[in-house]
Amino acid sequence: MKDNINNTTKKKGAVASSVKVEKRIKSVNNYFDSIRSVIRSVCSKTMAVRVDLQVKGKYQDYITITDVSNSMTKMLNNRRSNKTVFENMIGYVYIIEEGGGNSESNNPHVHFIGLFDGQKLKEDIYKSIQLGEHWSNNIMQGKGKYNSCNANKKNYKDYCLGTLDHKDDKGWDKLKEVSHYLCKDTQEPTDGNSRTRYFKLGVAPKKSKMGRPRKKA
Repeated sequence: MKDNINNTTKKKGAVASSVKVEKRIKSVNNYFDSIRSVIRSVCSKTMAVRVDLQVKGKYQDYITITDVSNSMTKMLNNRRSNKTVFENMIGYVYIIEEGGGNSESNNPHVHFIGLFDGQKLKEDIYKSIQLGEHWSNNIMQGKGKYNSCNANKKNYKDYCLGTLDHKDDKGWDKLKEVSHYLCKDTQEPTDGNSRTRYFKLGVAPKKSKMGRPRKKA
C-alpha cells in the first residue's frame, strides 16, 4: 500500500514538473517572437549572448540560493544606471539552479541569456565577458566567477549565439532550442520559498522605446 502511494506521488510530481516546463518553453517562444516582431521594424539584427554566472568554490558553502537570487535582482534592477554593460539590451531570460558540476556544495549558479541591439553592438564575445566580469567583481564583490559560452564556440555543436538577422528563421529556432535548456527544473532549488522566482523573463520592448524605424534598402 505504501509503495502504491509513493508511486502515485512520484507520478503526480512528474506530471506537475512536465506541465511547468512546457509552460516555460511556451513563454520563452512567445517572448522571443515578440522581440523579433519589434526589432523587425527598428533594427535588422539581434546579438545573443549566454553567460553562466557562478560562485567561487570557497564561497559556495555559505552563499545561498537566496543570496544569488537577490544578486540577480540587484544586477538587473540597476541596469539603467550601468549603461556600459547594459545599454542596448532588449531582453533576457535566466534560471537559477543549484548542484551539478563536481562540487559537493550547493553550488548556486545562473544560466543567463541576454539579447542586445545587433545594429549597435558587434562584439558578442566581449559583451559576454563584460557581463561576467560585472557579475564576478561588482555584484558578487570578487566572490563570483563565470563561463562565457560565446567565447567557447567550439564546445557547442549547433552554435546559435552572436549576431542574428531578423530574417534568419533557422537561427532564431536554434536560439529558442538553446533557451529551452533554461526551462528545465531538474536542478531548481527546493528551499520551500514559494515567493522566489528562479526562472525569469524580461519584458519585451515596445517599438516606441527602440527608436525610429530603420530605413528600407
